[in-house]
Order: sequence, then structure tokens, then C-alpha cells
Amino acid sequence: MMVRRAVNCSDITVIPDSMLNYPSISVVFPQTWNRSMPMVVQRTVKNVGKVPSAYTPKVDMPAGDVTIDVSPSELVFTEMNQEQSFKVTVWPGQNGRKVVQGALRWVSGTYTVRSPISISFA
Repeated sequence: MMVRRAVNCSDITVIPDSMLNYPSISVVFPQTWNRSMPMVVQRTVKNVGKVPSAYTPKVDMPAGDVTIDVSPSELVFTEMNQEQSFKVTVWPGQNGRKVVQGALRWVSGTYTVRSPISISFA
């Protein structure tokens, strides 16, 4: 009913919840996760603002709880409705907290677009 066609659910590949293209970013590290390995999340955004425009990422997270890297280091939009993808790489910290929350901000000269981030340790 939702996709308006017949779907065989057993043929569908399961998408991890962290990879759903939501504005918010949620990462869950299982107990058995190798703490020296990062988890990578990808998002795709669409420009609905002025063009040309360029946005740089700023990460607001408590120090020492996790390390986060965003690539590329800049999103440049040259046309309306243009889409760009980026990756967020999260390395778990050693503080032992169960949940860490913060935000990723994409900042231009005019706008700031904020995505909440939640990191959980099972």
C-alpha cells in the first residue's frame, strides 16, 4: 500500500537504522564492538537556500566521549535542489558513558543547519 506495488519483503535488503537518511544521526555501538573501529554514517542533503553557497561542518559534542570526523570538509552548492552527500565517522571514546548527545551544524555565511546526534553504547 505504501509503495503502490507488490513487494516481496524477503527480497528486500535490510537497511541499518543509522543509515536511514534522517536529519538526525543516531549511532548505537553494540557491547561487542571493537572500540578501535569507527562507525560510519552517510547522509544526503538538498540545497533549498541561495546559490551559490558553501557550508562547513561544526561538531558540538562533549570532549573525550567520542571523536567525530565529517567529510567532505565543505559542501558547495551551485544550483537549487542540488544534492550533496557527506559521511560522519564516529570513534567511541573511553569515558564509559551510556549515551552521548550533541549536534552537527553546517554553517554558511547566511544559514546554519543543525542535525542532532545521539551516540549510544549498549
